[in-house]
Amino acid sequence: MGEKLAVLVENWTDGSTEIWISNKIDPNAVSWTKMFLRFRMREIRDTAATFFVDEKKKVAVVFAKGKQHLYKPTRNTAYIFGEDGFSKQLDLGESEHEFQFPYVCSYVPSPVQIKQSAPTRQKEKKPGYC
Repeated sequence: MGEKLAVLVENWTDGSTEIWISNKIDPNAVSWTKMFLRFRMREIRDTAATFFVDEKKKVAVVFAKGKQHLYKPTRNTAYIFGEDGFSKQLDLGESEHEFQFPYVCSYVPSPVQIKQSAPTRQKEKKPGYC
């Protein structure tokens, strides 16, 4: 399947959020597929957001700060979006600090084995010699 990039783009004009996924990555250029997902979610605006994407299920999970009071983000929150738009919100707990945002990173295991050289044994030093 190869490596892909995904980008979350917030449109301040109409309040929508889009996720785009690359279909080709070259050393000097990246080409993108049509928009993967589009949704409206007022709660994730004005904050840093990280996300996961499941291409097969056409679902995205966006991690951001929930807003208990206007302009005071207090809760770490996961928002689940599908083709139909918003589907679920999960409270991940109180933030320790107003400006600490929930960050996630993805890792997909690969069946490719990484070649490692065998560890080399160091020669034992004789006492009195460098």
